[in-house]
Amino acid sequence: MKGIIKVTQRKENRKLLRKLKKLKNVAFSQRKQLQLNPVESDDDKESEEEEDTNVQMIRKRQDQAAIKNEEKAIKELEKKLGLKKRKTLPQSFIDDGLGYILDVAGDFKNCGLPLKKVNGNDSDSDSDKSEDDEKKDRDSEMADENCDDDNDVEDDDFDNDDDDDEEEEDDDDEDSESIPELVEDTKTKQAPILKRPATEDCSEKSIKKKVKFDDSVPVPKAKQVKLTEQSNDSLKEDIYGRLRDADGKVVNSKPTGYIPPALRQNLSDANAIDAKLNKQMKGLVNRVNEANMAIMSNQLEEMYNCHSRAILNKCFFENICSTAIRPESSLDRLLLELALLIVIIHSNVGEEIGAYIIQNLVENMHKYRKKSNGKELNNVITLMCCMFNLKIFHSTLLFDLIRLFMDSFQEKDVEILSIIFKNCGFGLRKDDPTQLREVISCIQQKSSTVNIDNFEEPGRMRFILDTLLAVKNNNVYKGDHQERFELLQRFTKLAKHLIRNKSIGDNQLRVTLSDLQNADTKGRWWIVGSAWSGETEDSKKADEESIPTGSEEVKNFLELSRKQRMNTDIRRNIFYTLMASEDFVDAFERLLKLKLKPVQERDIIHVIVDCCIQEKEYNPYYAHLLQKFCEFHRRFQMTFQFNLWDKLKDMPSLTEMMMSNLAKLVSHLIVSKAQSLALFKVLEFGTLDKQTVFFLKAVLLDLFENNPSHVINMVFERIAIQTNLYKFREGLRLFIMHFLIGRKKKAKSPTVIKQLQEAVQLLSISHSTTLL
Repeated sequence: MKGIIKVTQRKENRKLLRKLKKLKNVAFSQRKQLQLNPVESDDDKESEEEEDTNVQMIRKRQDQAAIKNEEKAIKELEKKLGLKKRKTLPQSFIDDGLGYILDVAGDFKNCGLPLKKVNGNDSDSDSDKSEDDEKKDRDSEMADENCDDDNDVEDDDFDNDDDDDEEEEDDDDEDSESIPELVEDTKTKQAPILKRPATEDCSEKSIKKKVKFDDSVPVPKAKQVKLTEQSNDSLKEDIYGRLRDADGKVVNSKPTGYIPPALRQNLSDANAIDAKLNKQMKGLVNRVNEANMAIMSNQLEEMYNCHSRAILNKCFFENICSTAIRPESSLDRLLLELALLIVIIHSNVGEEIGAYIIQNLVENMHKYRKKSNGKELNNVITLMCCMFNLKIFHSTLLFDLIRLFMDSFQEKDVEILSIIFKNCGFGLRKDDPTQLREVISCIQQKSSTVNIDNFEEPGRMRFILDTLLAVKNNNVYKGDHQERFELLQRFTKLAKHLIRNKSIGDNQLRVTLSDLQNADTKGRWWIVGSAWSGETEDSKKADEESIPTGSEEVKNFLELSRKQRMNTDIRRNIFYTLMASEDFVDAFERLLKLKLKPVQERDIIHVIVDCCIQEKEYNPYYAHLLQKFCEFHRRFQMTFQFNLWDKLKDMPSLTEMMMSNLAKLVSHLIVSKAQSLALFKVLEFGTLDKQTVFFLKAVLLDLFENNPSHVINMVFERIAIQTNLYKFREGLRLFIMHFLIGRKKKAKSPTVIKQLQEAVQLLSISHSTTLL
């Protein structure tokens, strides 16, 4: 018998183990914990039931008090919303799809419409539930209320399970009916855990809520400072002044007063420069060279298009300084490569980038000038010379720097002057030779008065004098100037290739040293949109000193400008420059220094032509000056062409003297290759009036009488090559045959007649070739 009892006990234990294993699998699939409690006695059960009833009574009292408080709050809100006398929700709530709000809140009596009508088709799935499911939902709600702590009343809403989960749990209950008392006790104790996940969530919340903190206990100040620092590190301010966390969500903080931009910048200086941007910028600056200049410049342009320019300007300048400006002397090629990168970004992105770098370089120059040791000042000046060679700024700033170092003329100043003339002496000679001549003479005078014995290296004075002599004589092949000149030419060609829609030097900054030094007080007029205080009394006095002071000279000038109908300030300035210049070269240089805009430069051509035709006798001064401008840039050629076409339309209003002067001016430009005979392609030779015929005959006769045959052949060959001038060539050939060769052969010399016939043959040959 004992053996049989042992076997049956083993079988029962195996069954129990299988049932427990099944329960564990079910709990694991539902992500629940199976807790086995020992069998309790009846006394323990009765004591627990009494405790549960006491807890339920306390809970009911707390619930009633909370309901009263909620009813008071609801009444106050109804008064504010005007819903006190309403039994149903307004129609606007139902139209907006909010008619189920009161059903969700539990106040089913105040809702005028049932949930099915309000929600329409969406409530069909909910209406399919059986009455047993509704009872289970209510039981689960009561269990949720009983699982909270005594001090927490608010957290009493939990979600119920779906119908599919309940059906699976019912199947599990049927399988577990034959388990003995131990399993039955565990099932009765843990049934809520297995059936409703809401109770599990509730138990977890109750466990978490056991640990509470009293707000009345003061926190030490040191801990508060640490907490605020940690929170400030994780929070960042966006462009609208709102605080955002690491995920980008807006963090509600206490409302503060308005913070001006100046103070706001001081508050955000710590987080202004992003470490990632700075690291990326440093990698670009360190890897830049002549071979990958296109790739590096494109990446840098993309950074400027995606991020703030103020932050990137600061990062860019700091990385340039860390790479180029060091206590030891940097390589000239490295500085030239950095200057090439700057000129590409300055031209393609914006002029304010180059202006920012130049201003900060000048500030660093004054700072390093106070130091006696180190090569930082030499590197700064060399970088500025490379930027000047690539035409980021004008020569006025460099001449101001030369005068600054000339005033003290110590050993360090002589070294800096030698660097300037060695790197960009020939560029200064090309930009402003007269000012360079004055600087060279001043340096030569000072070099004779300075005691060279006090210098540590007396050979520096001899070196700068040799460099000045080479610059003065334009001797590029002396010393290492040729290698530097070839390298600069190669970098200039690369810059022209990488700059888009512009030519190098179009956006050249014409700032002076005083402008950069007084930028914080007067403003930055060279940056578009920047503030500027305007002209001061000192600048006005300097302008007044440049105006002629003699009363007779001023009266004559005003009278002449009034007679010539110079009705604007620009035209008066151009007219005064033409009259006050020594020759056409001096006039050309002075007119370019007026710093006129491209639209205002057209007045230069108009004023020159008007002055030329109003002279009593023809003056070749205007013709040579116009030739200089037409050879300088094509825009002046087009301006003169349009001006001549306007004169051809108004030819009846001109006198014979004006027409003869204009004819000699046009013939000089045609012979000098500044213009071509295609100027007259707008003429209709079949409908010419007397004045136009007289003007065209004067031009052609001056051309044939005063020039040799090879020059005339060159003039006509220029229009004979062009295929689109067929009608003009045919009309010009008939005009020469009819008006110049036709009836008055005896009045002309045989050489002129021979040249006219050769011109007609050239035009007829070009006519036959176009027909073929």
